[in-house]
Amino acid sequence: MLRAHTAKRLLQNVISPDQYDFWAREMGSITAWERCFARVVSCKEEAQDTVSLTLRPNGNFPGYDAGQHMNLSATIGGRRITRSYSFTSSPDQPGLVSVTVRRDPQGAMSDWLCREARPGAVLEINGVFGDMTLAQIQPEPEDHMVLLAAGSGITPFMSLIRARLTQSPAAKVTLLYWERSPEYFCFNAELDALTRQYPNFVLHRLTTQSPMDGKSVSGRVDAEQLNDLLGSEVVDKHAQPLAFICGGAGFVQSARALMADRARQIFAEAFSPLKAAPTIEKAETHSVTLLHSQRVLQVSNQETLLDALERQGVAVESGCRMGICNTCSCATAAGRTRDITTGQFHSGQATRLCVSQAVSNLQLDL
Repeated sequence: MLRAHTAKRLLQNVISPDQYDFWAREMGSITAWERCFARVVSCKEEAQDTVSLTLRPNGNFPGYDAGQHMNLSATIGGRRITRSYSFTSSPDQPGLVSVTVRRDPQGAMSDWLCREARPGAVLEINGVFGDMTLAQIQPEPEDHMVLLAAGSGITPFMSLIRARLTQSPAAKVTLLYWERSPEYFCFNAELDALTRQYPNFVLHRLTTQSPMDGKSVSGRVDAEQLNDLLGSEVVDKHAQPLAFICGGAGFVQSARALMADRARQIFAEAFSPLKAAPTIEKAETHSVTLLHSQRVLQVSNQETLLDALERQGVAVESGCRMGICNTCSCATAAGRTRDITTGQFHSGQATRLCVSQAVSNLQLDL
């Protein structure tokens, strides 16, 4: 049997990549010229409104590190939708990857993945990204890692915890995990098994709305909680832990502030879309010319370009919607924008539409 790259080399003068992909799909294969398609091989109900999907990608999958995310694309209701999800599998699991998705009734992608993506369904992986990895951070074996997760923020931590304990079995790892009520906690069996296997792995489950059996409601993250769980003693900065924080934007902001004096370094990712910082006081409207279609739109400087374009019916491929994955980036031929994550102004370069506002008339390569 010909290997895929050999077949492509022989076919490259008689068939285009798009034709190759089309006929492969028509024949029921996920083989592709360059694109990475993945077939769902199993689904598991993980918790209330949460499903873990195991996927088998084709040979174009680039691989990943624990803690990274990928963009997943699917055609839903005739529209291609792309969203970002963390890998919850381990990179040493050959041939398979897993994601864990919490259903948002208002989210077309998460709703479809939880309700419709059954074994046999085909998705597309459109890139792997993320710097909150052990390879990037390179902790020492003796470093204490404290992970603070709220809701879906637990997903990248599952890979990180497995990788850390595998690489440094004696390393101290503490997980503080908040959910609104007990039925939403994910990975219960595996987390409990890790606490039995590794005495140095400490797990605290906390609820913000409904109590767990035998426990009162813990409430949202605050200084008193952290004093109880991590101790109130101030230690030398070099002896402080590495802190990892993941969850909604509000949780990440609060936890980062509370850990500022407790951690030697803080690594954080927010899983909810950023809102525009209210630093443009005067509301103005600017014209945006889409160069491919020559369509001219009017947009407000009080909303992101991605929101403005989608509101006016322009289909823009996007992923994380937080300025991380660059899926929505496009070239700016003319005009200036403001990055809401930094407050800086840019012109003449690629614009991340999800975190940029117009501050002048624009010409975009769309």
